[in-house]
Amino acid sequence: MEFAESGRHWNSLLAVQFPGLENYHLQPRLHLIFAGLFFSVSGTDTTALLAFEFLCFALTNLVFVIICLRLDLRLAALFTPLLFAPLYVVTGFRLELTGALIFVSGLSVSLPFLRAEASRARGQAGPGAVMSIFSKFLFGIAPLAAPSLFAWSLGAIAVLEIWRLAMRQARLLRIICEGLAALLLALAVFALSIDFEFAEFLEQFTFHAGRSTGGGFNDEAILRAVLFAGASALVFRHNHAAAAICTALAAGQFLAAFLHDKALIRNLAASMVFLIALDAAVGTRWLKVKATLFATLFLALSANFFSFYFISERVENSEAVIAAYEKDLSDGQRVFVDETMAQHYLNQNTLGALAWTWGGTFPKGRPTSLYDLEEGDVWYVSSTRF
Repeated sequence: MEFAESGRHWNSLLAVQFPGLENYHLQPRLHLIFAGLFFSVSGTDTTALLAFEFLCFALTNLVFVIICLRLDLRLAALFTPLLFAPLYVVTGFRLELTGALIFVSGLSVSLPFLRAEASRARGQAGPGAVMSIFSKFLFGIAPLAAPSLFAWSLGAIAVLEIWRLAMRQARLLRIICEGLAALLLALAVFALSIDFEFAEFLEQFTFHAGRSTGGGFNDEAILRAVLFAGASALVFRHNHAAAAICTALAAGQFLAAFLHDKALIRNLAASMVFLIALDAAVGTRWLKVKATLFATLFLALSANFFSFYFISERVENSEAVIAAYEKDLSDGQRVFVDETMAQHYLNQNTLGALAWTWGGTFPKGRPTSLYDLEEGDVWYVSSTRF
């Protein structure tokens, strides 16, 4: 929203926490740029934020539905919005919104290569170089929106190029040249997005990555990768292109186990594999059985979301809390807020506050107990029963 209103890459909350930062480089900016362009047209309020989330959801659905239709998986296309919806509802305004859209778009552009028949004369069949470069370019810029997409993009590119070699669609030299061209284009987008401030980006991004809890080895991700690969093997004799997509997602999930794995991406990948594998592997005479399984999974994924509305209660002291918060700020207190306070009380209008989840002054760590309170500090933190 700051970018939409002023053209600056800035975060007012982090500006208070990290006074040594002169610009915002804690994460790649592509998500911020796309969202900022949207807000510059729609306005900067909660409605616009939710509209951007829905737009990303709708476009990602549309692209994957097109993939399913081109693979002749009509039931999977029909149930795609239902299975994707619960994943997006609980995601919030995350980088992966735009990253997932770019990644799925890369899969869509790559589909002609996966559907092309093997060539008898190496390098003479398959779609052209422009489409190949564009698909890898999309995979290359997806991590510029969300770093967690790096493993998935790398896995997809590896599977795509191995497939092209195996199907004799291109020689190794051509693949390398196309890859270098896509890389140069992605690097150009990266340089422009960070205003060529490479040193500042490296310093802030590595600091942020060092404090992130999203990295490290994840044995659960390895299990998911094995399941994805198993689905690919099951589908292969029915639909080679569908099997290749499952293999690409398996490779991405395997690499994400060692690099960076985020909930929306891995859950989207699992949903895509489930939709593709079940519809491709099970015959048309089992249409009702497949539809029942899709519907059952939708209900299972939605259970947590629906239960929230059944057992939660609206806050009754919001006006008093907001008044106390504003008074503490006007009195010059250092005020810390957590996500609950920021979202449910302040509607993200957190200017002047510090964040409970970061806290402190750069580069110190976040506060962990009441003993970290200094004279004049005030913390607004929700109870565990909220």
